[in-house]
Amino acid sequence: MSPSKKQSFSLPRDLIARSFGRMCPAIFSSLLDALETLSVYQLSEILNAIGDMAFYQLALARSETYQ
Repeated sequence: MSPSKKQSFSLPRDLIARSFGRMCPAIFSSLLDALETLSVYQLSEILNAIGDMAFYQLALARSETYQ
């Protein structure tokens, strides 16, 4: 038994989305540009990254980002 008693772990794709979310806000526009060319599966993954970045980056907390 693990000392932390943790029973589940983050999926690699969630860890990658979190990594994107903590990157420089300058890449945000690149993530948005990619939305036009991705498959449905890829869209769900990049939306996770966009949401994470918008949540953690105060510079993106504005109405233009929401729109």
